[in-house]
Amino acid sequence: MHYLGARLTGSTAHHQPQDESMPGEPAPDFAQRTATDVLEALDGEVKQVDVVRVIDRRWLAPDALSREFDAFLAAFIARGGRVEFVDAVDDVS
Repeated sequence: MHYLGARLTGSTAHHQPQDESMPGEPAPDFAQRTATDVLEALDGEVKQVDVVRVIDRRWLAPDALSREFDAFLAAFIARGGRVEFVDAVDDVS
């Protein structure tokens, strides 16, 4: 879901203007993660696991998201990991 959110919101940080009601306070800075940021974070999280389970792959349409996610999985497999695909949430025990 983080990945999808990053794909929808774009890849640039969003900066809010200075709030004049709070003199001396810096402007809030709301940085948004890019899709690449999300996959890099996920890659860091799976370095210590042997198996990644992808549940209900139907959400993954055949587009750029699918290609990037497949490349992520291929890199995980190349490091010796295993990927399991499960059709529905009820199949997970």
